[in-house]
Amino acid sequence: MQYRVKSTIGTWMSNILVFTALILYSGATIMLLWPVIWRKQRSGHPQSRARMLLPGLIAFVIHGLVLYQSIISSSGINLGIFKAMSLVSWMIVGLIILTSIRKPVECLGIFLFPLAIITLLMDRYLIADHVVIAGGSWQLQVHIFTSIAAYSVLTVAMVQSIILAIQDKHLRQHQPGG
Repeated sequence: MQYRVKSTIGTWMSNILVFTALILYSGATIMLLWPVIWRKQRSGHPQSRARMLLPGLIAFVIHGLVLYQSIISSSGINLGIFKAMSLVSWMIVGLIILTSIRKPVECLGIFLFPLAIITLLMDRYLIADHVVIAGGSWQLQVHIFTSIAAYSVLTVAMVQSIILAIQDKHLRQHQPGG
C-alpha cells in the first residue's frame, strides 16, 4: 500500500472545520496544561473542569463531522490507516470527555488531545484508502466498530497507567510535586 499526499485538498468548508478543530484541541490542551506548568492547584469544582473541557468537546463534535465526511461514502466505509487512526483518537477524546463528567481524568487530555490533532492532520492530508463494501454484513460493521472502540479504551488505559506509574515513582522518592 502506498501512501501519498492528497492532490486535492478538498472543500474550503472541510478545511475550515479541520482548522477549527485543531485550534480547539490546542486550546483545550493548553488549558489543561496551564495549571501543571505553573504548579497551581486545579479546582475540583465540576464547573471549572467543564470550562476546561468545553473546547475539547466542541473540537470532538467538529472532528466527528470531519470523520463522517471522510469515512462514510456511497461505495462503503473508508477505513484506511489514517482514517482508522483518526477514528480511534476521536473515540478516545469522547471517552475522556464522557469519563470526566464523573471522575477527574481530564489530565489525560494533555497527552491525548495532541494525538487527536496529529491523527486529524494525517487523515486530512494523507491518503491510504481501504473501503469496506457498503453491502457487507452488519455483523462485520459491528465487529469493526467495536474493535475500534476497544483500541480506544486500551489506549486510554495505557496512558493512564503510564501517568500513574510516574506519579507512584515520584511519591516513592518523596517528590510529590514532580
